[in-house]
This record gives sequence, C-alpha cells and structure tokens, in this order.
Amino acid sequence: MALNIGDQAPAFSSKDTNDKPVALADYHDKQNVFVVFYYADFSSVCSLQLAMYNKNLDGFRSRDTAVVAINRDSSFSHKAFCESLGGIDFPVLSDIDFKMAKDYGVDLGNGTSDRAEFIVDKSGAIRWINVEDSPGENTATMDDIFSAIDAL
Repeated sequence: MALNIGDQAPAFSSKDTNDKPVALADYHDKQNVFVVFYYADFSSVCSLQLAMYNKNLDGFRSRDTAVVAINRDSSFSHKAFCESLGGIDFPVLSDIDFKMAKDYGVDLGNGTSDRAEFIVDKSGAIRWINVEDSPGENTATMDDIFSAIDAL
C-alpha cells in the first residue's frame, strides 16, 4: 500500500534499544515525528545516515520534531549498532516481521525495505515522503528535511 501526503500515518509500536515501548501515538498532539526506515545495521550508508540525524538532533528538537528509526534487525543488533556509532539519542525500533515496513509501503518483499523518510505532523498526518531509489540516489539532505519540517 503506497502512502500519500495527507494520509494518516499508520500506527506503530515496538521496543527501543533500552527495551522501552515506543509508539507513534506517544507523539500525537505533542511533536512532529521524522520516521526513518533504513536498510541494515552496520551498513556504511545507514551508519552515516543515522549518525547525521543524531548530530542534528538539536535542529529537530528546535522544530518540535522527534526522530524514530526503524528496520528489520533485532533490538540486540540495534543496541550494538548504536553503540558502534558512539550512541544514538533517538529511538531505534525493530521491525522483524516487516509489519511497519508493509504498513508504510516500503517492504520490498525480499527481506529488506526501502530507505525512506516520512514527516508525520502532530495530528498524525503524513506531510512529506522521501523514498530512495537506491543508496545515495535522491537521498534527502538535512536542508531538505528541515525545509519540509519548517513548511508545516
């Protein structure tokens, strides 16, 4: 199912690397959410991508936006991956059964998902979508992301 701008974002819930439950509903009416689907823990592009978001957390926070990353790897893998990056200060959620990827239309059906980013506003509506064709193709820059959030 492909999602479009203006659609209500599918609900999700999972535990983060500290075994704390995190749900999209936690942010409803409180913060926008930058939802990131990434390919794999420890991959070179994803390592750069998550580190970049972490480095720019103050920019997200000043825009009243939380960051949540999601992929297929286990929470144990996520924890080791985040530690290898020097720590990640936003939730990284496990989607082992690909339910979240399927709900967001980014499951490729081969045990992987697209690299994709969604901006969900405080009311739960999707306001921006970026799906990468392949690593490094049409990758959103921080300027692209912050401009989209600023346009809310």
